Amino acid sequence: MTSTDSVAVVSVLMSIFSFVGYPKKLVADNGPPFHVEDFVAFLTKCDIALIHSSPYNPGSNGQAERAVQTAKEALNKLFLDAPSTSENPNVSLVHSVIDQHVSSFLLTYRNTPDTTTEKTPNEIMFSFSSRNHLSNLIPYANPQFKSLSFGDGEKVLVKLSKRHPVVEGDVVRYLGGTRYAVNIQGVIREPHVNQLSRSPVV
Repeated sequence: MTSTDSVAVVSVLMSIFSFVGYPKKLVADNGPPFHVEDFVAFLTKCDIALIHSSPYNPGSNGQAERAVQTAKEALNKLFLDAPSTSENPNVSLVHSVIDQHVSSFLLTYRNTPDTTTEKTPNEIMFSFSSRNHLSNLIPYANPQFKSLSFGDGEKVLVKLSKRHPVVEGDVVRYLGGTRYAVNIQGVIREPHVNQLSRSPVV
C-alpha cells in the first residue's frame, strides 16, 4: 500500500470483505490507523470486534508475522529466478512483473495444505480447492479424470477421438500423471487416461 492512513486501510478491507463477507473479529497491531475514530466507527458499523495485539510484542501477532515472512521468502526466490528487467526499465513492465509474481505466490500459497489442519486456505475459507498446476498432475484430484490405473501388459480399449474407432492395445508402461504408453497395432501412442478403458475379459 502506498498509504496506510485509516481511509486507505478501510478501502482495502472493504475490497476483501466484498469477497468473503464481514468477519466477527479483526486482529490488528497498534499502528496509528487502527486507533483513528473513523476506523473504529467503520468496524462498529459492520459489527466487527477489534482486538489489538500486545504492544512491543511481535510474537502476539505471530500468525501475521509468519505470513509476511513466508511471502517475503517466496517473492525473493521468484525474483531471483525471473529474467532481469534492468535492460528495459519500463515502469509499467516492472509493475506487471511484480503483479505476476505476487499472483503466482498467492495461487500456490492458497492451495498448499497447512501442516496442522491438512487443508488449504482455499478449502478452509471457501470449501473448495482451486484448479492449479499440481492438481492437474493428479488424476484423482480432478473429477473429470477417471481414477483408473492400468498395469504393464494389460489389454485396453483406446478411443483417441470421436473420429477414431475404438481399438485394442497393450499397456507398455505408465508415464506418470495421466498418461500411458500403449502399443496399438505396433505403434506406441501416449493416450490420456480418459481415452482408455478396460478391455472386456473374453
